[in-house]
Amino acid sequence: MTNKIASRPDHGEPLVDEEGKASSNFNLFLDDLFRVANAVFGQSFILNEYTVLQLQTGTTEQILAPAADNENGIVSVTDESGGRTIAKSDGTNWRGADGVIIS
Repeated sequence: MTNKIASRPDHGEPLVDEEGKASSNFNLFLDDLFRVANAVFGQSFILNEYTVLQLQTGTTEQILAPAADNENGIVSVTDESGGRTIAKSDGTNWRGADGVIIS
């Protein structure tokens, strides 16, 4: 496992929205930073949770964690067809422990 920060807000991207809340990209970055910090310091970590819809459908801007941007990353999928599961990105798709693309 690499200790690489996979999700980063683009330079110049707002870190907060109009309501003063952290943007979704900034939240992803903080979650990723938390994961890496826990891995480095030997503590357990909590995986980001997504639905299948959030990982696979819509335009690129609507997909919260594109597989292409998270190669070798892992997430928790809350509503996979067999129930909650962990998925790993192969750089193209998110796949469950059985190697099948999540659905």
